Amino acid sequence: MTNAVKARHGDRVRVHFTTTDREGTVLESSRPGDPKTVVIGDGAINPLFEEALIGLVPGDRATVKMSADQAYGKYRKQLVFSLKKKAISMKADPVPGEIIVITLPSGQKTHATVQEVKATKIVVDANHPYAGKDLLYTLELVDIQATSSGSPGETL
Repeated sequence: MTNAVKARHGDRVRVHFTTTDREGTVLESSRPGDPKTVVIGDGAINPLFEEALIGLVPGDRATVKMSADQAYGKYRKQLVFSLKKKAISMKADPVPGEIIVITLPSGQKTHATVQEVKATKIVVDANHPYAGKDLLYTLELVDIQATSSGSPGETL
């Protein structure tokens, strides 16, 4: 029996992650950089990630499969639309593939990917870049920093 510390609700943990699509293409990864710090249960990450981290000990890995609906939602064609160039505040014309911040009619700001640049308008896509994709996340618990009570998780 080991005295390894298990991650639990309320713990501040450091995690490496890799996101791949259904074909195995790496979409994002925390490597080679620093692991990400999260608090299990604070709502800052997907609840499926939190669930997967609970009970892990440093060095353990978990995989989380998410359908598009569980991850970033379905791809919605209505989120692809044209804007007048003067509606965006940029010094130079954006280029296709560039991510810009736009203001929606509701006043809310959001990110959008430039699809096409025309003489007076630009076509943008306000879907998340991973919308409509089933994703696989590989999580590696690096360490447990402390619990909400001030001491690391529970021992085995």
